[in-house]
Amino acid sequence: MILQILITSLLWHNTAASADADKVVACQPVELPPFNGLEVVSVTAVEQRDHTVPKFKMPYVLDHDIPGLNFCNITVKITRPDLRDLTTIAVWLPSRKDWNGRFMATGGGGWASGAFDPLLGQAIEQGFAAASTDGGHANAGPNSDMDPTPGRSRKTAQLIGSCCRASRADLFTIWASLERLGCSNGGRQGLILAQQYPEDFDGILAAAPALNFPELQMACLWPQVVMKEAGLFPSPCELDYFAELALEQCDGLDGLVDGVIQNIDDCAFDPFQAVGRTIQCNDESIIISNSTAALVAKMITGPTSPQGYPLSAGISPSCQLSSLAGTKVSPVTGKRVGRPFFVSDTWVKAFLRRDLSYDVTQIGVEEYAWLFTQSLLQYDWLLGSNNPDLSGLRMAGTKLLSWHGMLDELIPYKSIIQYRQRVEEMAGGASAADEYFRLFLAPGVKHCAFGNGPVPVKPINALIAWVEHGIPAQTLTAETKSKGTLIRRNLCLYPKQLHYVKGDPASPESWTCIDKKDGKSEKLQADNGFGSSIQKILGKI
Repeated sequence: MILQILITSLLWHNTAASADADKVVACQPVELPPFNGLEVVSVTAVEQRDHTVPKFKMPYVLDHDIPGLNFCNITVKITRPDLRDLTTIAVWLPSRKDWNGRFMATGGGGWASGAFDPLLGQAIEQGFAAASTDGGHANAGPNSDMDPTPGRSRKTAQLIGSCCRASRADLFTIWASLERLGCSNGGRQGLILAQQYPEDFDGILAAAPALNFPELQMACLWPQVVMKEAGLFPSPCELDYFAELALEQCDGLDGLVDGVIQNIDDCAFDPFQAVGRTIQCNDESIIISNSTAALVAKMITGPTSPQGYPLSAGISPSCQLSSLAGTKVSPVTGKRVGRPFFVSDTWVKAFLRRDLSYDVTQIGVEEYAWLFTQSLLQYDWLLGSNNPDLSGLRMAGTKLLSWHGMLDELIPYKSIIQYRQRVEEMAGGASAADEYFRLFLAPGVKHCAFGNGPVPVKPINALIAWVEHGIPAQTLTAETKSKGTLIRRNLCLYPKQLHYVKGDPASPESWTCIDKKDGKSEKLQADNGFGSSIQKILGKI
């Protein structure tokens, strides 16, 4: 692999070529041979001294500047001539003194294969050597270079794998461990690697993974279809009121009213109870109508076929509905119209319709069902990332650690539960699966971060302890701040859930992990959408 040769050579020189521990040594290009039809366009090396990585526009990725970084920035550009593409791979190498002996590959989000500087900077700050790739797609928005053909997609998967691949036989004494960092699409990349390239890593961290990607993108579009069919486009203020009402109704089910629902499944919320209530939205008094409540009920229920068959999971009642049920005011008519989530909007335009000018806001229920079918038939085998057979991971000795916010407004947390249950079936039970795959749910946490609930703090440390010391995590440390008070929790290993006992609610000692009320985990339908969802759409069952 190109990256195997690159990283192996550079890390070897970085650690062995100089006695000066403070110096970033061997910061120079390495000659790379062609590999598997890929041609090297360029290799550059730039030594960075006292470098600052600025905070990122998405705070959950990086919410602060990282100053004073010293590293060697290696940039490799490669192409596959038959696809006429250009892929960029960045490898950041710390000084010998600062290196912790580990390598971390970083993931992406949305349409981006890699986040580059924000995640690479965090890795360097913690002492890792790290890498990132754009997967041959430099622009994270819809454009003509979004080619979903199998050749390109397989090549991208290979690049992600090769970005992290190294010969353990040669480098075990240098690399104590390999890690994978990612959330959302980065989490999905982590699962792809667990399923297809399990021997490339010692540990994989996959947060809020975008499982069942073709199904997910259509499910994210459902609120727009519901509003279009009804000809009703409520304001974000109206929609988010329902989440506030659900929280008000169900907050105390865990024994404490603290702004977090520990187990959303216990929340039997009826949107129609809001009908007739008056709320304030931008100095305007709005009475919640029966029609608006009906919209919310359909969004919570989730996508259905024209015959009424369920196709995918809906949005949890306490989630921020306006994230997917986005609207805007038309400059032409002055009326509120739909504004689809950008990933789903691009999915339909570039991957299904193959027309970037297509108006996704005009999709009705009938067309939606056929697009849903097309999405699964055409891409689930390639991008579903939902293969429950992790026997390769088990045999490789690789550990997979995953966590998911239960208030995730973009990716239903139940998707990872469904996947985990299917893995258990393949593995021969929960205990067997726990040997190499551990899942933690974070109540009150939104997509990748934020919300009222405590967010996992450096889960990579839990993964390192598991990989290097054989200590699997029973809980995952999580923190948040509320009105200046630090709130800490120890998130429970699935399927257990947190329950308040007594004492200071901000202290983790005041909480305990309990089994579900029936003494066993909830069994979800785990068909993952592909075969059975297509049948449902076509009215076959």
